[in-house]
Amino acid sequence: MDIKDYISSGIIENYVLGATSSEENAELERLADMYPEIRQEIEASKFALTEYIFQFQLDPPADLKGRIMRKLSDLDMPISSQNSPERSDLKVYKSQNRDLWRTFGIAASILLLVSGLANWFQFQNTQALHQELSVLEAENNRIQNQLQVAQADYRSSLNDLQLLNNPEFDRVELYGSDDFPNSRVSILWNPHSSSVYLQVLNLPKPPPGKQYQLWSVYEGDVKDAGVFEMSSNGFALHRMKETDKAEQFIITLEKMGGVPKAEGKAYALGKV
Repeated sequence: MDIKDYISSGIIENYVLGATSSEENAELERLADMYPEIRQEIEASKFALTEYIFQFQLDPPADLKGRIMRKLSDLDMPISSQNSPERSDLKVYKSQNRDLWRTFGIAASILLLVSGLANWFQFQNTQALHQELSVLEAENNRIQNQLQVAQADYRSSLNDLQLLNNPEFDRVELYGSDDFPNSRVSILWNPHSSSVYLQVLNLPKPPPGKQYQLWSVYEGDVKDAGVFEMSSNGFALHRMKETDKAEQFIITLEKMGGVPKAEGKAYALGKV
């Protein structure tokens, strides 16, 4: 095993930074017990990292050392430097590890930058996903609403078709009056159940505040059969008031909500 290559691989710096796996930690500690050079490099790296950290801390007060020395003197404690590293030794030691703590500084900066970029990208991706999800949910709701409307129209059209083909209903065609010759309306009337349905084939759009009203006529007696709105659903059937007897149906244009007696002009009429 080439010890120098192993030391220069960066595994020791990663180990001190805590960036190695448990398997790598176990391998490094095993080799450190076998090779003093690796153990020495680990200690040097730890010292370099510690020194780097202290570079960014506040310096102690200038008179702190003097106060400590006076306190030790008051306690009659001898001050020995035998167990302390010589200043020259520390300079040499620091010089040897200058590149190491610089490496740690660069590595720490890179880790911080990478972590920040990763968080930023994750935030951006999360925001984008939320926006896409909101768009998809809105589109899904729009499609669901359209589907519900289409289903309702389909059911209504199916019911209308069944009524149109029901032999129990008499079909009465109402044609335009002299003033409105293009008007055309169909009436489906069941004299047994008194049910009445109206289908607009062609009527002018009523002005604001006005509404069409249906009347049934029997032996000269004119009865209200209800008002109806102009439907946007093609030729949809409108359920009107029940009528048990009728010889004729008439449609007039009245004020909104209808009137008890016909007041407006007749737009369409037809005999049973």
